[in-house]
Amino acid sequence: MPNPMAAPFIPDLKWLGLIQIRARNRFRPANPDLFGCGEKVRQLIDAHVYSTGVDPKIPPMEVFDPGFPAYIQAAKTPRARASEIEHAIKHHITVHIDLDPEYYRKLSEKLQGIIQAHHEKWEVLAQLLFEFLGTMETERAERAEDLGLTDREYAFYNILRAEVGTPADVPLYTLEDEVRRVNARLVAELEAVTGIVDFFKKADEEKRVRLKIKRTLMDSKLPLDAKARSRIVDRFMELARVRFQGRDR
Repeated sequence: MPNPMAAPFIPDLKWLGLIQIRARNRFRPANPDLFGCGEKVRQLIDAHVYSTGVDPKIPPMEVFDPGFPAYIQAAKTPRARASEIEHAIKHHITVHIDLDPEYYRKLSEKLQGIIQAHHEKWEVLAQLLFEFLGTMETERAERAEDLGLTDREYAFYNILRAEVGTPADVPLYTLEDEVRRVNARLVAELEAVTGIVDFFKKADEEKRVRLKIKRTLMDSKLPLDAKARSRIVDRFMELARVRFQGRDR
């Protein structure tokens, strides 16, 4: 385009453009521009897609958008509804997993379990997935509240709790108390030091904090070996980058 030799391919291009937009809305890829075409071609595709009743400028519906239930009910078949909900949930998990890696990893595993257990039972699967998305964030908030933790503290707690596990020779109530005590101390330390200007660009400061975290873990009563302590240090620092590097998370 504008070469006349392109004319025979325009109908196919429009058709593919419509498929692209529908695929974006259903599967929510990280990079939704599947063609990488120029502005004139994109305008042509958008005009055609809009003429079919789909607005290409509107992003895919998110699971907690007010209109999501009605959007799902508009799907023509139970299979389409189940697919829409599944991919919306997967997208939500992908977007949020860095904020609480352990929680959203377990959420992903639970989602896969539901899908595998009810494969091709589309009516049942759609209903179960809809119920699942209705509880996945409220359960997280309720669990954090039960533990007396803030949203931020709970994300770190989940990492520490997962690494500690449930050893048979330690009473559970004693273990829980120690996990929460150590977690509170580590999060408070990270909150304080990450307030330093450009903390994550200062290798010496980061090294000092890493050593302090490791020392706190070694001094604690948590049943951790050297490898587990190293993993916790790495994972805490990685989560700190996400949770503290803008001071708004």
